[in-house]
Formats: sequence, C-alpha cells, structure tokens
Amino acid sequence: MATLTEGKHTGEFIVSQANGARSRAAITVKSGQTIDVGELVGIETATGKYVAYDPDGTIAGSDTVAGISYAAVDATDGDMSAVIIARDAEVRGSDLTYNEATPGTVTTEVAGLKALGIIVR
Repeated sequence: MATLTEGKHTGEFIVSQANGARSRAAITVKSGQTIDVGELVGIETATGKYVAYDPDGTIAGSDTVAGISYAAVDATDGDMSAVIIARDAEVRGSDLTYNEATPGTVTTEVAGLKALGIIVR
C-alpha cells in the first residue's frame, strides 16, 4: 500500500489571531519567489515587495522578519498577491519555516515576530 504524505494547510500554524482580519495584511510577493505556508517573510528594501526571510540578507531587507505567509505562494513567473500574518497573533513555532536558521538565529527571529505582536508558542 502506498504511503501518502499530507502537506501543510493554509493557516495551520495559527493558534489564535485578532478579530476579523486585523492580524492579516495583503502583500505582493516578488517575482521569482516560492514561499510555503508558515514561512517567515521579509521586505525587499528596493521594491517594498515581500520575499522569503533570509538571515544572511542576500536580498536587502530579507534579513528582517516582516510576517508569516498565511498560504503557499508560487511567484516564480511574476509578482503575486498574497496574505501574511503581520500582527497580533499566536503561532506554533514547530509549524514555522525559519530558512536555514541556527538555534541562535531562531531566537532573533522569534524576537522579530514578538516585535510585530506575533507570539511564538
């Protein structure tokens, strides 16, 4: 019998969030990016578009946490509209993608989320 593997579901990392859509923000993901559910994002300094979080700052601004992707986004062929958790929420840390994070940088990323009002449990 074949083994089936279930992927991540939209918003499954959320423990709680503010009423309505106050925790969320509509964004534009930069062309060439593929971002998974629960992946941390940063804002490219030059364009103001969102990119996958990168602790090495390969893209200027990508080394500062700006939120968490609510759903998977495939912007490989062009800019895409998306939604992130940007503020006032509790999330499961084990369901987040920190992108090549080491134990020391996870502490920094969790602090960055806390500054946004996002508490990692």
